[in-house]
Amino acid sequence: RGPQDTVTDKSKCPPSKEERDCNMAKCQTCKLGPWNKWGPCSQACNGGIQKRTRTATGTDLTKCVPTLDSRICNIGPCQGCTAGNWAKWTPCTKTCDGGTQQRTCTG
Repeated sequence: RGPQDTVTDKSKCPPSKEERDCNMAKCQTCKLGPWNKWGPCSQACNGGIQKRTRTATGTDLTKCVPTLDSRICNIGPCQGCTAGNWAKWTPCTKTCDGGTQQRTCTG
């Protein structure tokens, strides 16, 4: 073709851009709910742990982090028990030949 043979009808030209679908898998989603209230402290003194959780929903829960939270609580030292701060003794572990009893400090 020479310069005088230029195409004036663009519909006869090959496309300058193509398009096709790709990555058709659904996107993985994760939605975290609000934190629940803190649970009880694991220790009355000398430092314990409190935990709280929240729910996760979606199509890929492995991406939903964190769902568990923890913090230190009751870090103060334990106080010695006085006579009035003890719970009652548990029943004896044996009826003869020597058993044991336990009681815990309640305050």
